[in-house]
Amino acid sequence: MLYVKDLRGMRAFYAETLGLKPIAATQTDTWVEFDTGCASFALHAVPVEIADQIEILSPPRQRNDNPLKLMFEVDDALSARERLEAFGVTILQRLWGTWDGIDPEGNIFQIGERPSAVIRVLAGEQSEQSTVIACNLNAIKASERPRYELLIARLRAAVRERTNQHDGYAYRLDGGAISLQEVAEWITMERLCCPFLTLQLSATGNQEDWILTLTGPAGVKSLLEAEF
Repeated sequence: MLYVKDLRGMRAFYAETLGLKPIAATQTDTWVEFDTGCASFALHAVPVEIADQIEILSPPRQRNDNPLKLMFEVDDALSARERLEAFGVTILQRLWGTWDGIDPEGNIFQIGERPSAVIRVLAGEQSEQSTVIACNLNAIKASERPRYELLIARLRAAVRERTNQHDGYAYRLDGGAISLQEVAEWITMERLCCPFLTLQLSATGNQEDWILTLTGPAGVKSLLEAEF
């Protein structure tokens, strides 16, 4: 369930843009439930006195601090992405082979292919001399993905500085926002799904900032720029 400010606008987005089917029998002035086939999903309008204090920008500001994310599996993620972009939806390409979209109130949702599509080429042209940038979508167990999503959200929030490298970027992370152990845990999962990345983590003495360096073959920098 998502708490929303503009119930009518959000209903239109999830019904008309994403193609979910509202359940008329349960709909009220403050509640809209959708038939997703395998799970319950609903929008709940917040009280007017609270809604009046919420500012929604245009385009909406991403709610990266939200620990929850809706995940929609489709048969063809590329076609779904192109369709959403045609509707003007902001789409973010992720390193592990999925795309995230931003709804009208800044909530982030994910579009991924069903498990039958295991490998997706993300960037770069395949040739005898080039390295294919590909992610194994099933390398991270389904039970571990919520933890992965939480860690990467904390990682993004912890970035304080980005330094250019010839084959990637080095990120200075605020140790007060994410622990050394949490970064190491994220690296352990990230290297499984994105084997083309070289990941290095360094900490010096008693300093409370960590340096995370991500490098790889041609095409990686543009993906990192979209991710962090």
